[in-house]
Amino acid sequence: SALAQVPKFELKGSLSWALSEGVSFNGQEIEMPPGSGETQYFNRLDLSDGLAFGAGGSVYLSRELELGFLWDYQQSELVAKGSTNMKISDVGIDNYHGVLIYNFGRPIDTVRPILFGGLGATVFRNVDYTAYDENGQNPRPRSTGTNGRFSSTWGAGVKFYPGKTFGIQLDFKWTPTWIKSEPGGYWCDPWWGCYTTSSHDYANQWKFGGTLLARF
Repeated sequence: SALAQVPKFELKGSLSWALSEGVSFNGQEIEMPPGSGETQYFNRLDLSDGLAFGAGGSVYLSRELELGFLWDYQQSELVAKGSTNMKISDVGIDNYHGVLIYNFGRPIDTVRPILFGGLGATVFRNVDYTAYDENGQNPRPRSTGTNGRFSSTWGAGVKFYPGKTFGIQLDFKWTPTWIKSEPGGYWCDPWWGCYTTSSHDYANQWKFGGTLLARF
C-alpha cells in the first residue's frame, strides 16, 4: 500500500514574472544617430524584465526525489546602456534544463516544500538590428542568429495538492547564464606557484511564479 501512494510521473505548466539583467563590457563611443557627428557612450547590454511561461515533466525516483526536464520562454528586449539607453531589438530567451527536485514530507501530504537545481543551456534567439556604413549611410538589416550558452538553474518552492492528481506550485527560480570570461589577475600559493585567474560574467534571470501540476 505504501508503494501505491508513490506517484510515478508529474507534468508541469508554469507562468512567472522574470527579472532579467545582462553584462557590462569595455566602454565604447558610438555615433548616435548615425551620420550626426554626435556620439554616445555605452558600456552595458541589459535584458528587460517580462512575462515567462514554460512546461516540463519529471519521473519520481523515490518518495522524495524527482528527475525531470524544464523549459521556459521569456520575451525580452536587448537594451544598450551608458550615457543614454537605447533599445537594440526584441529578443526571445529559451531555457532548457535537466533538474533534480527534492520533495520534503510524504507523497500523501497536501503541502510539500521543495528544493531543485539543474544544468542545461540558455538560448538567445535572433537579434535583428540595422547596420550602417562608416559614413552613417546605407542602412541594411542584420541578424546575430541564435546563440546558446551554458547555464544552471536553482530554486525553491511549495507544492499544494488539493487532490491526489492535481496540484499548484509556487516557486522562485534563479538562472545564471555564462556569457564571457576575462582575465581576473593572478593567484599565488606556496605549493603550486602563481597562475592566472578569470573573471566570469553572467546574465541572470530571477523568476517568481506558479506552476500547475498533474501527477499520476
